[in-house]
Amino acid sequence: MAEAEIYEDPLHLTFSGPQKIKFNGAWIGWCKEVDPTNLKLILKEIRVPVLGNIVVDHVVLGIEGLLNLDLQEPVLDLAQKLAWGWTSGNVPLSPRGGTRLYPVAKAMIIHPRELADSVTTHDRNFLKAVALCPWLLKRDGEQVDHWPQQFFIYPNMADLATGANYGDIGTPAT
Repeated sequence: MAEAEIYEDPLHLTFSGPQKIKFNGAWIGWCKEVDPTNLKLILKEIRVPVLGNIVVDHVVLGIEGLLNLDLQEPVLDLAQKLAWGWTSGNVPLSPRGGTRLYPVAKAMIIHPRELADSVTTHDRNFLKAVALCPWLLKRDGEQVDHWPQQFFIYPNMADLATGANYGDIGTPAT
């Protein structure tokens, strides 16, 4: 087998129009744009040397990269929901050294803003997501506040025995 290769945008995670974001079970705001271009599908080629080393198949290894969001009009509650391991009190500027991110990752749903919350056929459901920098805020006092966020997307480790499961499109399974 050859080295793993990264393929650009085979996930077709295109988003059109404003999106609402649900993180850890609560609606945390909306964003004008969701940029999935940094999420890449990682494939490993299966080659047959006796046939001239041609590629006969690919094995999906997983997803790598970051999902970029530009959250609009953030509030303190949003910072609390995105902060790694926050439970109460002030929101820390950084996690403690040695913090592992997977244990603090939460479910995230990206939902088209123009659809009622009950219409979930276009939802993008990520089983495990964690904000890379939950405290970075852009504010100028004149425009709508922006909170650019990058999320790591992880597979659900409980499903690894049957293959990496990152989530789905449509109504999430309950």
